[in-house]
Amino acid sequence: HRDLHSFPTRRSSDLVVELVVAPGTYSLLAHRGMRYELDQGVVEVRAGEVTERAVTLAKAYEHPEWVLGDPHAHASPSGDAAISMEDRLIVHASAGIQVHFGTDHDQVADYTPLLKPLGLEGVLRTVVADEVSPPLRGHFNIYPVQSRDEANGGAWSWWTEVPSSTEDMVDRLRARYGDGFILQSNHPMDSGVGSSAGWTPGRLRVPNRWTDRLEAMEVLNAGSYDEYLPLYLDLVSRGYRITPVGVSDSHGHLAGRAGLSATFLGVGTDVPTAMTDALLVEAMRAQRTIVSRGLFLELSVAPGSEVPAGTEVEVAVRSPSWIVPARIRLLRDGEEVEVVEGARATLTLATDRDAAFVVVAEGDQPMLPLDGGRPWAMAAR
Repeated sequence: HRDLHSFPTRRSSDLVVELVVAPGTYSLLAHRGMRYELDQGVVEVRAGEVTERAVTLAKAYEHPEWVLGDPHAHASPSGDAAISMEDRLIVHASAGIQVHFGTDHDQVADYTPLLKPLGLEGVLRTVVADEVSPPLRGHFNIYPVQSRDEANGGAWSWWTEVPSSTEDMVDRLRARYGDGFILQSNHPMDSGVGSSAGWTPGRLRVPNRWTDRLEAMEVLNAGSYDEYLPLYLDLVSRGYRITPVGVSDSHGHLAGRAGLSATFLGVGTDVPTAMTDALLVEAMRAQRTIVSRGLFLELSVAPGSEVPAGTEVEVAVRSPSWIVPARIRLLRDGEEVEVVEGARATLTLATDRDAAFVVVAEGDQPMLPLDGGRPWAMAAR
């Protein structure tokens, strides 16, 4: 069998893909990310003939009031990216992402004018954003913002206005862009605010590199959460209200598990073009997110809700057949208090004091044939 990725492809907006290949036997895999079933098989190609194969990518489940977004990805406006702006939008749409965020390093790049020429208007929504990347402070996404007719789209030039502290950085960003944007900490323990401030549980070694004004934090980056989740759980157990997000942080075409490391956003619609900037900000500040590496959590109580002790939460884990959930975990203030095997559970939020609860779903089987990682998802309240 030969790998079709080794041959050039031609894409078109009518969902027909043509490949010119040498005669032989090929494996065919068609997919559209974590919300769809996939199609795979074997194709025999003979010299001088056209071989046709129709594929069906059925939607695996419905998710009313939620859209799937990737709040951190890069393209050519970022100096370290190896993909054009056009290809970034095409990859996101083809991988099932509904909301793209233009989080390029110190660039406020508006991808919106590219959607119509690419045939993606109505399929994909793009949010104007910036990844603010000052050394010693960490990396931060701000969104939504507006591009300006200035250098770098009007991005704040921290290199000419060096902040004295991370709090000073936030002050400068709010003075420049107002209060309408979400401040997100990116990869917080890898050149991020946590590692910069020297975080250990309950302690900051360099306090002036920290800020208490974070609104969102990556707990899943490029499919990995082990490095970031402990910081998030420590903060919420101490009373911080921070919205968890999952991202690809992709700098190339399929790098970062694009389409398989993302965030469901509870914006009240499953139509990406119906999501306004105001709905996005409201959902983020209400903590209505589900961090996902392949799984969707159907919950009877919305993430971010404040509920009385003893409230019961019904949980159902949704996924296509090639992604298999195995169990559901309940954490209270970062400590596991209940484990239920299977894809359904009724969890009781039992506590004798104010507490932060996190629901985690996970699987034991790799997400093959697309990814060798095991499925995982989380939501907080």
